Amino acid sequence: MTDARSHFSEQGDTSGLTRTHHALAEVHVRLNAYESALPHFAEALDGYRQLGNQVGESNILNGTGWAPARLGRYAEGEDHCLQALPLLQHHGDGEGQAATWDTLGHIARHTGRTERALHSYGEALTHFQSIGNANREADTWSKLGDIHAERGEDARAREAWTTALALYREQGRSAAAHRMTTNLATGGPG
Repeated sequence: MTDARSHFSEQGDTSGLTRTHHALAEVHVRLNAYESALPHFAEALDGYRQLGNQVGESNILNGTGWAPARLGRYAEGEDHCLQALPLLQHHGDGEGQAATWDTLGHIARHTGRTERALHSYGEALTHFQSIGNANREADTWSKLGDIHAERGEDARAREAWTTALALYREQGRSAAAHRMTTNLATGGPG
C-alpha cells in the first residue's frame, strides 16, 4: 500500500491516492489501531471532498467518527457522524446509515446519554433489518438489552436479549449466544 501511495502521489492521481488512504484506514481499524487510522481517514476525507465525491465522503465520515470514538474522543466522533448522516440519507446508503447510527449509539452510551443511545441503536436496528444484515441486527439487540439493563428496565432487557439469542443461534454464533444466555440468567451483561 505504501508503494501505491507513492505511485498515486507521483502521478497526481487524487482518486487513487484517496482510495488507498481509505483502504489503509480500514486496515488500521480492523487491527484496532485507531490512532494510526486517523491520518488515513483525514487524507481520504480531504481527497473525496477535493474530488466532489459525496458517496466516498459520506462513507469515510462514519470511519472518522468511529476511530476517535474508540479513542474516547466522543465529541469529535459525534461531529463526523452527524456530518455523515445527511449525505448517507441523500444517497440512500442504508448500510452506511445503520453503521453511523450504531456509532452514534456507542458514543451516546459511553457519554451517559442512555436515552439518546436507545434512540440511535433503534435507528441502527431499523436500518440493519431493512437491508437484511442479521449479524449486525443481533449485535444491536444485544446492545439495546445491555442499555435497558443498565437503566433497570429488566423486561425490556430480557426481550432484547431473547431476540439477540434467537438470532445468534440461527447464525451459529455460539459465543454470542452463550453471552445472551448468561445475561438472561443473571440479569446483566456477561
